[in-house]
Amino acid sequence: MITDANIREYLLGRLDLDSELVESIDEQILTDPKFSISVDVIEDEIIEEYLEGSLSAEDMRAVERHFLRPPERQRKLKTARLISRYFKAESPKQPARPRSLFRAFRIGQVLPSFRTCVEIAASVAFVISTLVIWNQRRVLDIAIKQMNQQLVQERERSAAANQQLQSALHSLQPAITMLNLIRPGRQRGEMEIPEVKMNPGIKTLHVEVALSSWAPGKYRVELRHAERTVWSRDDVDVTGVSGGAVLRVDIPAEILLQGKYELSVIPSGGDPISYLFSVLKLQSALESAPSRLFEWAFSPS
Repeated sequence: MITDANIREYLLGRLDLDSELVESIDEQILTDPKFSISVDVIEDEIIEEYLEGSLSAEDMRAVERHFLRPPERQRKLKTARLISRYFKAESPKQPARPRSLFRAFRIGQVLPSFRTCVEIAASVAFVISTLVIWNQRRVLDIAIKQMNQQLVQERERSAAANQQLQSALHSLQPAITMLNLIRPGRQRGEMEIPEVKMNPGIKTLHVEVALSSWAPGKYRVELRHAERTVWSRDDVDVTGVSGGAVLRVDIPAEILLQGKYELSVIPSGGDPISYLFSVLKLQSALESAPSRLFEWAFSPS
């Protein structure tokens, strides 16, 4: 149950902004018209007490440091001060304190002239319009705050979903990719050499080399990149097939950088046979398009 004392402390800025009581007051101001009117009445009372000087020193500091910070309340105070001065000017022999004037105006004890009624009506209309605008601004600020909180939550959920999807795609990617080398030769001129595309999830490059002629025995395989040997394997078997033989070897993907490679097949006691190919390192799809998509979709306009 929210009491008038709670509302007064809320207006004077003495409540913890992150407390459940402040959230409850903010929500009821937006959803309960009667409660909103009660808040406005207490707000008027604080202004009246401030004008008549009946506030305690602590309350006076709270009004000046927190309560009067919104421009809407400053305009409301200005209007109340003008009304107070007007009634004092109309009744110089019987000066009244601001609160007594306001109360008299509310219960109909002041009988102003037609001109006075017009002026009061204009002042009241100004005050009402100011309060409406201020209330709308406050509603908008609260709505923006709630939207920003939802936006943060959506970004967090999107980041978690992005991470889960990336892990799932990595687990679905094949761990092995294949490369067939058929034509030997160090120099190919303008001829296109075979290219193997390496995804981030690839662990092994399985190479099958076609040999047009072969001799029984073990073979040595060397892989060169940038004029140096980066990997080698001895005692590699060759399988005979119709018209030649096939040499099969698995190369760890972790040693493969993007660029041009030379694979040398060296028979025991024979001359090496070289095969050229290139490696293209692919970026994870989730590291590029989806991440940018999430950022674009949930970025504030």
